[in-house]
Amino acid sequence: MKNGNKVIAYILSLWIGIPTVLIGFYLHWTDYIFADFVIAPGAISALIIFILGLIDVLSNNKIKTSEKLMWVSGFFFFTFIAGILYLPTFKKHKCIKGA
Repeated sequence: MKNGNKVIAYILSLWIGIPTVLIGFYLHWTDYIFADFVIAPGAISALIIFILGLIDVLSNNKIKTSEKLMWVSGFFFFTFIAGILYLPTFKKHKCIKGA
């Protein structure tokens, strides 16, 4: 996958994942029958963010080992929040690295 496509996939996963998870949890909380079908695309988006973020963090040589540990745990426990916070670094790293 080219770097530009990774950035697009990362951003689209954020745009799709956050609203669908929030809406899905609300529907689940109000006992809507098909709430799990609404949560599923958000879960897939979270998995995409987690994998792309993890690959980028672990392959980035400019990040210290302690920061890598912080980002990995952030992506594991707070995927969407870490995804939003890591977005500028992700975009910059992918644009500098080239296609």
